[in-house]
This record gives sequence, structure tokens and C-alpha cells, in this order.
Amino acid sequence: RARAEWGIFQRRALPTSGSSNLGVRNLTVARARARQARGDEEAGKVARTHAQRELEHALSQCAAARVIPSAVRTVRFLNDFLDDGGPLANFGGAEPLAPDAPIPTHAPGLSWFDILLEKLKHPTAAEIVTSLQRFVTSFLELNITEISRDDSEKAPAMLHAFLQRTEAQMREHVLWKNETPAQWEDTCEAVERFVFHKVYDHVFGVLEVEQDRAVEERIKSLAFLNCAHLDISIFASGEEQTVWEPAVEALRRINTHRCPAGKLDSIVQCSKIITRVLSAAHRDGAPPGADDFLPALILVLKQANPSRLHSNLAFIQYYRHSSKLVSEAGYIFTNLLSAVQFLETVSETSLTISVEDFH
Repeated sequence: RARAEWGIFQRRALPTSGSSNLGVRNLTVARARARQARGDEEAGKVARTHAQRELEHALSQCAAARVIPSAVRTVRFLNDFLDDGGPLANFGGAEPLAPDAPIPTHAPGLSWFDILLEKLKHPTAAEIVTSLQRFVTSFLELNITEISRDDSEKAPAMLHAFLQRTEAQMREHVLWKNETPAQWEDTCEAVERFVFHKVYDHVFGVLEVEQDRAVEERIKSLAFLNCAHLDISIFASGEEQTVWEPAVEALRRINTHRCPAGKLDSIVQCSKIITRVLSAAHRDGAPPGADDFLPALILVLKQANPSRLHSNLAFIQYYRHSSKLVSEAGYIFTNLLSAVQFLETVSETSLTISVEDFH
């Protein structure tokens, strides 16, 4: 039957005269077009399937990016943070860690700041990194000068509140929950330093430029002060300038740090050097009392006269949490504030000096 119908179709479709060749050619073209159409349809299906898969992959990536930053952006963000002295020499490269990577732990040659960065590279820390990114970005958009002019404690309070929330979130996280109290304290210091490395230029000395100049000029005008003027008589003649040089260098390093803890540590190291010098100068090696320590600190401060002194002290006062300004560090910082106040207000009546020599 099929053959019969095909014969009928041929007799109707194809002329029997000289036009038969044209009919055959038309039929051949029609068959070729049909095969091409079927091929195009199959190719279209493959292309649509491939495109659909690419779309689904792109959508999944976009959905993930809204919650978890990509590993490349995360590592690039972390690599922007520099150590106090320069780039992190021990930071482990630009490759993100695998999802099943072991938890980084302390190792010789790595500081807790290095360990923090390594842990933040771990895929499970992506939510914490995202929080850090968002806070830093939003904080840098604030007009800190105006905010500080209205309320000098508002910006520090915002930073402290964020650090407190972040530390609470981290303490419950698998990467940090097993740290000992001492290790966790180091981690918190590293987190504070991490944040301040990003916002330091935005918050440091925003209102203190004129005060900085005034303090620096005032201390420079008192360059004549020496041990005798402050009743310090335990050093041999000519020794008093060189004996303080290590302490002077330690105090000047205050400007190399970008976080309040680092600046405070420079002051503490300076005071420790002063204590050692005074103890060595005493025959019995006894530690110095306040009556010895404060005059010596005044002389070191006069000799060092670090730039941006007022800004540095204000930065520590406002941005170092009050709970960290206690014990030894708090006592030493208070002594430095007293030394600055003394140099700002000193007159001939406060010194062993004549009125003529003072002026």
C-alpha cells in the first residue's frame, strides 16, 4: 500500500515530460532541507541544554556569592592587610584553602596575626569574612570628622561594638572554639589589629592636627632640659644623653603601628628600657620608684619628641578598649600622659633652674 501511494505521489508530483529532472531536483532539495531541519533541531536541543546548564551554574554561583564571597575575592581581600613592618612574608600564598582543609594552628615562625589570616582563608570562615568586608566598607563611608566633632566617643563605640559581636561569633565557630584562654586572647588582639589596618587612615588624628603642632613646638622649646633640672643625679657627666637612646627609639616607634595595641606596646617597651637603665644605675640594682621613673620618662619624651604625639595618645585613649588600659599598660600610659602634661605646663618654678636660664 505504501508503495502504491508513493507511486501515485510520484505521478502527481513529477511530470513525465522534460520537466521531470526539475521535479527530481526539487524533491532532493526538499529531502536535504528536511534532514538539515532535523539536524538543526537536534543541535538546537544540545545547545539549549548546554546553555541551560551554564545558566543554572551561573545562578548557583550568584546565589552563593550573596551569602559566601568567592575564594578568590576572599584571598585578595585578606592579602590587602599588611603587617606592621611590611607585607606578610609568612602568609600562605594566594590560593584559597580546600573545604576539607585542616584547621590552621600555631607554628614556629608564624604570629597569631598570621594564624588569624590563615583561618579566615578557610571556606568555613566565609561568613565572618563577609561580615568584616561589609563593616569596613560601611565604616569607611562615614564622615568620621563630623561624627568625632559631635561626639568623640561615637566612632570608637561603633568599632568596639562590632569587634565584640565578631569575637562572640568567632568563639562559637569550629575554627576558634577549641583555643585556650591565652590563645583566644591573642586571637582577639589579632582581630582588632586586622580591622584597624583597614580603618586606621580614616580615624587617626582627624581633629588633632593643630594640637600635634602645638605639642611638638612646645617640647622642642624645652630641648635644654637635662637630668640636673629634674634632680636626677645618678648618671655620670656626659652619660645622660646616650643612656636614654634605646628608650627614645622605642618611643618613636609609636608611629610605625596602625592599631592602638601596637602603639601602646611601644610605650610599654620604652618604659621597660627606662626601668632597666635606672635599675642598673642604682648600686643595689633596686627597681626605681615613681619619683625616679617619671622624671626619667619626661627626659626620654623630651628627647624623642615623636611626631603626632597628641593624635597618638588620643587614638590610644579612645580606640583601645578601657578593659585593656589597666594593670601595667594602663599605669605606664597614665605616666606618659602626666609627662606630656608636665612639659606642656612646666615653668621655672617646677625646675631646678634660674628664671633667666629657663627663658
